[in-house]
Amino acid sequence: MARSVRPDVFSQRRDEVRSIFRRSREVVLLAAATGIATGLFVRGLDVAVHAVYDRLFEAPLWMLLTAPVSGLLVAALSLRYIGGGISGSTSDEYLQSFHDSQYRLGLRALVARSVAAIASLGTGGSLGLEGPSLYGGSTLGEQIQRRLPAPFRGSDHRTLLVAGAAAGVAAIFKAPATGAIFALEVPYRDDLARRMLLPALVASATGYFTFVSLSDTTPLLGGTIIPIPQFEVRDLFGALAIGGACAIGARAFAKLIRFAKAFSVRSFPIRIVSASNRPEHYYFKPRLSPEQLAELA
Repeated sequence: MARSVRPDVFSQRRDEVRSIFRRSREVVLLAAATGIATGLFVRGLDVAVHAVYDRLFEAPLWMLLTAPVSGLLVAALSLRYIGGGISGSTSDEYLQSFHDSQYRLGLRALVARSVAAIASLGTGGSLGLEGPSLYGGSTLGEQIQRRLPAPFRGSDHRTLLVAGAAAGVAAIFKAPATGAIFALEVPYRDDLARRMLLPALVASATGYFTFVSLSDTTPLLGGTIIPIPQFEVRDLFGALAIGGACAIGARAFAKLIRFAKAFSVRSFPIRIVSASNRPEHYYFKPRLSPEQLAELA
């Protein structure tokens, strides 16, 4: 009886191992495809922003002065009419889609937020392309996974989502390892490293190679090698002071962003005095989309 059962058990285990290897191969190939698509997207975004920025330098002085306001206006119109009233959030969308399997990152929203990013950053806006790159990669990854066969699509909806986010960060920073680690750490989940590290690394590598093959490998802070001078112990205290100041500044900046999001949904009292000299109070509240309400919640 044992002899008749053992071959069946071995055959079952062998089929399971083959299935695991086949699934791993599929995941790696799909992660590589996600990385390539993300690298192309980030490169296009980078070219568009620099094209607007370089063109602006040749413009008259009055256009330079009004460019930031014009860029914000174009960004607002893009979010309102192309995106249907969506918010300008990027990294928050990645987090929400990661934690909520029913939350979708649509291509229409990707187009609207990309146009808004190009308009605001190209006209001298602050921040950078890391948020749009992460958001674009995660959106492309989710779109690819949603179009896969049901067995793979139901395994984990976050696999290519994380892989795309990692590829986006790796491409824009030209740092593959940084992209993978960043995309795994942002969702605040410790169990990701075991299951999604390989797809994130593969997507980061392919996204990086795609981006640099269309541009160059020059470091973001310049390609010259600066000799490192000898330092003394007192220099360490200066480094500690700089680190503390950067931490305080980053924390203050995060609070300002949170305050701006809360301010955008606050009611504004308006005092109007009519002809009868009787003051009337009205409250003005911006129109919010469901995505904005979910984001603030």
